[in-house]
Amino acid sequence: MNDQEAGTKWCTGCEEGKPVSAFGVDRRQSDGLARQCKPCANEAARVNRRKRLEGRGRVVREPASLEGMPVNGKKCPDCVEVKPVEAFGLNKTNRDGRAAYCKPCARRRSQEGYRERLSRKGIAVREKYEVPSGHKRCPSCAEVKPHSEWHRARVNSDGFASECKSCRKERGAREHLKRSYGLTPEDVRKMSEFQDGLCAICCEGPAEHVDHDHETGEVRDLLCFNCNTMLGKAGDDWRRLQRAQSYLLWHKLGHIPVAEGL
Repeated sequence: MNDQEAGTKWCTGCEEGKPVSAFGVDRRQSDGLARQCKPCANEAARVNRRKRLEGRGRVVREPASLEGMPVNGKKCPDCVEVKPVEAFGLNKTNRDGRAAYCKPCARRRSQEGYRERLSRKGIAVREKYEVPSGHKRCPSCAEVKPHSEWHRARVNSDGFASECKSCRKERGAREHLKRSYGLTPEDVRKMSEFQDGLCAICCEGPAEHVDHDHETGEVRDLLCFNCNTMLGKAGDDWRRLQRAQSYLLWHKLGHIPVAEGL
């Protein structure tokens, strides 16, 4: 009766006879079992892997020592601290079912890898800043402001908008100019300088509002609030405005008739 018939097999690694259940499957062998038992095969695989990595010039991490380690503990190879297994995430691919790094180290390594990948693509990554409680940093003006300076936004994790109220208002005005008139704040500034900062109609009020033709969309000039409202209420009808002029002159002077045909 040979060893396999007796339910045992000789291991060429540790040179011991062991049950066939201690051997892995290897269909290249006549008996369908590996020549080395599972512990010896695993050790040989680790040795071969170490040789391959060292041949490529890569640093091989030493296995953590179990000396002085609690039964329910694990050592993180990054921070080199022994922590409870609950401090490690789940990973079914590892023998212990836990991740190699503790949760804080795994999170930090993930963030560093994310920044490195984006940096290789030429994409700028916003830095994370520490701010006091009840405050938030605005990425546009780079200022730390209290929560009272922010609009509410349920879509964000912290419940506040991505920009402070001032920056959001400025961005909204800028986008409104571009969307409605095809202008930039620089274009409006040049128009205001050309008009000396005064309304193009009354030449008294501040030039604050962009006037445009409501039919063609063509931008005309900058007007004050009152003059811009006047044109809007009149529906840009020059006949109505001329009749209003004649009306005022008639009641002011008493002898200016309304123009014929108006």
